[in-house]
Amino acid sequence: MIPKISLKPENFNPFRFKKLKDGNVILTSEHGGYAIISEPQFQKLLAGEPPENDETVKTKLENAGIIGLALEKSALAFAKKHAFMACGPNLHILVVTLRCNHACQYCHAAVAPMDAEGFDMSQETAKKIIDTAFFSTAPKISFEFQGWEPLVNWEVVKYSIEYAKEKSERLAKPVQFSLVTNLSLMDEEKMAFLLHHNVGLNTSLDGDESTHNFNRTFLKGNSYKNVEFWIRRIDAFSQEKYWRKNVISALLTVTSKSLKKWKECVDTYDSFGMDQLFWRPLNAMGYGAKTFSFLWYSPEEFVASYERVLDYLLELNKSGKSTMKEAYSTIFLKKILTPYDPNYVDTRSPCWAGIGQVAYNYDGKIYTCDEGRMLARMGSDAFQIGEVSEDPRNTYVSMITSPSTKAILSASLIEWLPGYESDPYKPYIGSCPANNFKATGDIYPKYPTDFKRRIETGILDALFIRLQDADNERIFRTWIAN
Repeated sequence: MIPKISLKPENFNPFRFKKLKDGNVILTSEHGGYAIISEPQFQKLLAGEPPENDETVKTKLENAGIIGLALEKSALAFAKKHAFMACGPNLHILVVTLRCNHACQYCHAAVAPMDAEGFDMSQETAKKIIDTAFFSTAPKISFEFQGWEPLVNWEVVKYSIEYAKEKSERLAKPVQFSLVTNLSLMDEEKMAFLLHHNVGLNTSLDGDESTHNFNRTFLKGNSYKNVEFWIRRIDAFSQEKYWRKNVISALLTVTSKSLKKWKECVDTYDSFGMDQLFWRPLNAMGYGAKTFSFLWYSPEEFVASYERVLDYLLELNKSGKSTMKEAYSTIFLKKILTPYDPNYVDTRSPCWAGIGQVAYNYDGKIYTCDEGRMLARMGSDAFQIGEVSEDPRNTYVSMITSPSTKAILSASLIEWLPGYESDPYKPYIGSCPANNFKATGDIYPKYPTDFKRRIETGILDALFIRLQDADNERIFRTWIAN
């Protein structure tokens, strides 16, 4: 029986709460602090019993900032979590080509065939993009080369890196690079150039050979064997020449086939010496939307597979057989266990697309994010915020102040969105207007049916339940130590 609520608000800072599956109750503060207490303890709080009567409860609530935290400290903690809002675009995505030699089942990029013409970025356009990016107020600029497949347009990738480094030295603004590739066109010369310029390499590895080749069909060979060769070759070359490990990371996109082979996926990543696995759900973008009838799953099915992966990794870590972590978990654990935001746009409010990151298409058109660029490929320019020009400063100002940029920021600010503003996990989650638009035709999310929100709620439930175990917490803290 729920007692009459006699809790005195003046004794508490604002908090939200929910009951976990294990019967305990989690309370979260506005800046992301949390406390987990038993239901009887929570009922006593509601009935007006002072927290001081239970030292354990009092300590947990103080640590969470729910009691005993001055408004100034709470505001500072909130500001730290939102420090990403202090400057302009850090991440600049260059889609240097739409051509690709793979035919992936879930293709997000809506690729063009290899023999298509007119889908490659020119050197002139790349130069305009880089000139525009350097007008950002961000203290450091990150360039990410995508396509799909960016190595198809290798000369423009190479030119862009060299030009951006020259401009970086001249303007004393640090720059870093990453490249997303299926590795099918990698060779020794490209590898040496990329590692010499400290370019972070990212590829797709969807698990064991049969699962990977099912998801990622290579039109001219065995995609898995090719990825396996180059991951091992790049790692060996990097260790030998630069004494660096794990310079290439991999992403896994979970399909219905992956759900059944979750253990094989984990074991494959472990056998490759990967330091992390990202158990990442499908994205309803690009051509992949047409094949979802046999690739798709429910949020509950995904979360069930995520928990299996998480528990298996915890088991491997505890036994000393592996130190591999799960990347989706680390994103949330950094939000939960540290004062800082991990800068992952999909899980922050506002998402800051169009200001924190921008995507430049091969033709020079600018979009709030890569998902917005994908929607343009599917027929909607709703997320276009500009086009590169001869005047990079004007291009920059125009895209930052674009009405579309402002609309996206408003739609991704969950503090005022129905359902999200009262969600106990509000400090940790975000909304993606591009995904919302693809799902419902509206940039504003629908809380009860939001696929992404339902998955993230399940992940957070799983993490908070496991965080109550001291051994699990110790391992989780090693996952986010760096």
